[in-house]
Amino acid sequence: MKNHPINSPFQNSWWMKGVLLALFALLLLFGFKSVSAHGVEPTKTEPADGTALAQSPEKVTVWFPEEAVAEKSTLKVFDAQGKQVDLGGGGVDLTDASHQVMVVSLPTLEEGVYTVRWSISLEDGDSAEGSFNFGVGNVTVPTTAPEPTEAAAVDPAAAPAAGDQSAILWFVGGAVVLVVLFVFQVYRRRGSS
Repeated sequence: MKNHPINSPFQNSWWMKGVLLALFALLLLFGFKSVSAHGVEPTKTEPADGTALAQSPEKVTVWFPEEAVAEKSTLKVFDAQGKQVDLGGGGVDLTDASHQVMVVSLPTLEEGVYTVRWSISLEDGDSAEGSFNFGVGNVTVPTTAPEPTEAAAVDPAAAPAAGDQSAILWFVGGAVVLVVLFVFQVYRRRGSS
């Protein structure tokens, strides 16, 4: 009686390569955590964006719709020259149980336009940043923040927007899956010939 090897799909190298490539593609596709933020914006600010106040406020307060991580969230105020003018320590108001409010104290500000820059990290791992303007005295206040200067400058071309990163990830993942399927078909045809 002859010993016949068992004809198993695992004996065909093309089949194993196809399975390994497919597993690798799935790992690449689903192994990455999406880094897209979900558009967190303040629900309210004091002073309000674009407001010109008769006198200097004592503090800036910003409310958000979600809980912020105190250690990773900041709130800062800059003058028109890009110099930070707040008293420091701006961030999540720890007296607010919901951790949805950020506050920073101010010295007495001179007449001028000021930019408030906020950066928030959320409990779910997402993050967002933005800015708004207010003024003190008889000034015209833009409702959108001017480009940052000095150390506060951020190069928007340095990283794709959060939504773009997610789209790129899905595109690359889809391309990898298509390549794996193509390679699998080529090996399968070679194995059957």
